[in-house]
Amino acid sequence: MNGTPPLTEQRRAAAPASQWSAGLGQSLRKAEVLHRDEFEGLKWELRRTPSCVWMILTLSPNIKLGIRAVFCPTGLIKVNRGRRTGSGSGFDFTAQGGVGDYSVTIRFMPGARPMLRATTRLTPGEPLRVTAAPRDLCVLDPRLNPYQGDGRLYTCQTGSTAGQSFFSALEKPGASVFYFQNFTALADYFQATGSKLEGSVQGEWPEAGFGLPAGPHPLKPGKSVIIADAFVECRAGLMPREVDAAMAFLDALVRIYPLLPKVERGFHDWPAAALKTMRSLTSGKQCTRSVDGKLFVEAYVGSTYKPPEGMVQGALMVPLLEYAKWRQQEVPLLDKLKHVPDSFFNSRLRIPVRWLPGGRFTKSEPSEEEVRWRMDSWYLLHTLMNLGRMGEMGMENARRVFLGSLDTLISVARHFDYDWPVFYDQRNLKVFKRETRPGEGGEQDADGLYVHIMMQAYELTHESRYLEEAETGALKMKKLSFGVLYQTNNTVVGAVALARLWRATGKLLYRDLSLVSLASTFSHLWLWSMGADTRTYMGLPPLHDAPYLALYEEAEILAALQTLQAEMREELPASLAMLCAEYQKHLLQRGRFYFPSELPPELVTREPKEGVLIHGLHIPLEGLGTAGEKAGTVGQAVYAAAAPFILAARCWHRPPEAPFIIHCDYPLFDIGYSGSSQEGTLNCRIGGDPGLSCRILILPLAKKSPSPVLIRNGKKVRLSANTESGGHHATLPGDSRIAISWIC
Repeated sequence: MNGTPPLTEQRRAAAPASQWSAGLGQSLRKAEVLHRDEFEGLKWELRRTPSCVWMILTLSPNIKLGIRAVFCPTGLIKVNRGRRTGSGSGFDFTAQGGVGDYSVTIRFMPGARPMLRATTRLTPGEPLRVTAAPRDLCVLDPRLNPYQGDGRLYTCQTGSTAGQSFFSALEKPGASVFYFQNFTALADYFQATGSKLEGSVQGEWPEAGFGLPAGPHPLKPGKSVIIADAFVECRAGLMPREVDAAMAFLDALVRIYPLLPKVERGFHDWPAAALKTMRSLTSGKQCTRSVDGKLFVEAYVGSTYKPPEGMVQGALMVPLLEYAKWRQQEVPLLDKLKHVPDSFFNSRLRIPVRWLPGGRFTKSEPSEEEVRWRMDSWYLLHTLMNLGRMGEMGMENARRVFLGSLDTLISVARHFDYDWPVFYDQRNLKVFKRETRPGEGGEQDADGLYVHIMMQAYELTHESRYLEEAETGALKMKKLSFGVLYQTNNTVVGAVALARLWRATGKLLYRDLSLVSLASTFSHLWLWSMGADTRTYMGLPPLHDAPYLALYEEAEILAALQTLQAEMREELPASLAMLCAEYQKHLLQRGRFYFPSELPPELVTREPKEGVLIHGLHIPLEGLGTAGEKAGTVGQAVYAAAAPFILAARCWHRPPEAPFIIHCDYPLFDIGYSGSSQEGTLNCRIGGDPGLSCRILILPLAKKSPSPVLIRNGKKVRLSANTESGGHHATLPGDSRIAISWIC
């Protein structure tokens, strides 16, 4: 078992004993039993070894879980027996060790399955520098030896993602464990020691969980600091289907989410940001380039050393088309880009190419992808998907190129047996790079994009062959589980495609595959903040192992999640409704930190990997890292300029003839409108969960707009004046139906 999410068929045999588990069974059997107890059927006990206090949970007759609640490398001097709290739902104890004093609180949470929270504080007796620490979990057999049966790791922390792990012991009757280490509670430890959270939750089966990371600086004596804040949910039995594991993970995650520290910020005006970005796109000389009298968008500001890329053009053009419709005005930049579908289409290959024909590479050391005929699989699929979208929105040349490319695309997919490599030559399909890393497969979520394209083709033409091809592609995804994610936005778009395929065919398999893809996505959340630095809270990285966040990918994720929720409707699980809504709320609040003007100069890099960085341009930086790291390490991404247009058009609603714009930081669905600017009513449903809240803003379009009336569940809701936006606002629970009415 390791940190890389495996394929469905993979099992993990027990690794040789580590220095932390060798002889553990003998030590635990000889250990003093401090306390035995039970909570809602979960039997547990505390045992003291010379250097540890273990909490032992009985998961099944042949499987136990050991949680190392205290570890003192120089040995424990004294451990008190503790006391029950909260009518048996909690337990507290303290311990004295050679390095300092420990205080542990254990809280059990009622529910369908036992869940506990164990928080450990350390007060060092002298300056203490941590250099090594064991994992805090070990799966055990009935004799308390490290478990020797096979295990299955569904997901685990990758890079800077949340400190979560979800795994099963496979010996029947089996048992599964969801584990979450609350890094936000450990912010003082990380900041005091200079240690990093990346990769701190891992495992070598049967050991797993959190290992307190080492840092260059010592902890101060006499100052208490949290060194662990772990949530553990246990379930007996095995999960027969991937979707069962996916939903178990999601349900456990949303169970703890309301208990995590809240991160709230103020209102950010994305329509105003979109206007600033439009000015930068049209006036910034290093954002676009003319080639033979035709305008093209650069990938990054100043990246003129390589030809324009087809994927980049579509990534910006589709949001601009949506924005133009939303704003009810033409966008001149779109007229200058209308040639794009034809400019990248190769008539001999009958498919778009990545690089503009005739362009040159002038960098002295080009990257592995900067080669004339070299195609990154997902770039091709993303380009065709956006051509289809442009065709759906009325661009006839985009529709023609999209439909004219399908036969070639299908032959390419069949050639690769729907297992898309990372790089290949478009002329002869020679593979340059098959796998992302040895043994990890190619771009596993690219097949989801392929299914999306086939569904677009089916909806445009009603030809059954495209629906059949979509099914063939989707069936190839059955072998993937949490390991499906390669590029995060593509995984979510693939989930949308699978939901559409389910709706079209009625086959529940495709709905289940969609849910598995979404579980894979949310297993990559950066669900933590480091003190006051909350710029990345609840972010999703662009790649499965990316050490940074990127705004284009996050905005496309938001748009795809909205589409997915509308597609799933009543079939959307409550856990996903909560996560989708909260993700949108936090992105709307924190997305402004992608722009250089919103960051202190010392937090913006001066030497990006791609192009140049111009502080005055309202173009997003690609690359927000963990606390203290400089932003924009990849570059200033021109294609990410699509994000303000996506967020404005998707989250600021403009009913026809209404005198208001309606903004909600949760998604709105089933919007129905009747009336005029003089009198009318808007009805809609707010997404999310009723246990959490969102803010709704009603923004007047004119100074003399009528006053709105907000009704929820038949009762009038008081609206307050909003000084930030000039409108009215209210805080409402999620999953609500509301009506907004007005009369002059």
